[in-house]
Amino acid sequence: MAKDREYRGSLVWKRPGALGEAEVERGLGGVVSPVLAGFSLAAIATVVTADRVPPLADWAVAALAVTAACLVFGMQYAFLSLRHSTPPADRLGWNPEATVDESELNRERRRQATDRDLALRYSGRTRGFYNTALISFALGLALLVVPREWSVASVVAVAAAALAGLIEITWIAGQWAARSREMTRLHPFVRWLLARLRSGTGPLLQRLVFSPDDVEVRLSTLDSVSLESVGILPRSDGDLHAAIAELTQAARDIQAELAAIARERVGVDPDVSPPIQAPTAPTPPAGTT
Repeated sequence: MAKDREYRGSLVWKRPGALGEAEVERGLGGVVSPVLAGFSLAAIATVVTADRVPPLADWAVAALAVTAACLVFGMQYAFLSLRHSTPPADRLGWNPEATVDESELNRERRRQATDRDLALRYSGRTRGFYNTALISFALGLALLVVPREWSVASVVAVAAAALAGLIEITWIAGQWAARSREMTRLHPFVRWLLARLRSGTGPLLQRLVFSPDDVEVRLSTLDSVSLESVGILPRSDGDLHAAIAELTQAARDIQAELAAIARERVGVDPDVSPPIQAPTAPTPPAGTT
């Protein structure tokens, strides 16, 4: 069912679809990719220097080499994407003139829009290399655990590695289908499969990834119950003026109470200014009319 996605837009800045995209790039480029690349290189070094290797060791080394290479390129593109993902608050902090000059603000908005497009392109390449690395990593792992003599444990190991690779391929295909727009030239069965992957209605994707529709927050109910009940959000302009009048009167009452307490204790009013008297007309000199 279609949902309203207007909250993803902005009238000032060109914002990402999800505000956590920069953190994802930082995690992929700075944590996950180096760990997987290091494991792949260590596995390659172990296999090529071992005296006794698995029967498919050559293909496993090839797959792990592809993994390490893709992860290195993915890290580089992730860093480039982060370079162009400066948040608007930092932009205004480094260029405070944009907070008081409309022309400078528009210039900063154009810079941010350009950087956002570059970050989106670099992020797409990061995803491409990272997804390729995950598939080749799962393939290399499956080839690496193929034994010379089969046993129950070896069957479980190969099945687990193959299943992990199949799930990852399905996951990546679902992400690609969600971003694709033109599928009319594909075979009807392929279109049906990609449609299920795009909508997340497949039994596997429903257990892997949560859809925003599954955790939809009804903002209308939140606004009317939470904000209005505590007086944060007025219901109309009349309520806003009434709230201002109530706050003003409450401030006057507090001022009067403080003045009374001060007069009782010290006999003077040191903190509160005396009431302002209306100005009187000057007295004319004697003998003038």
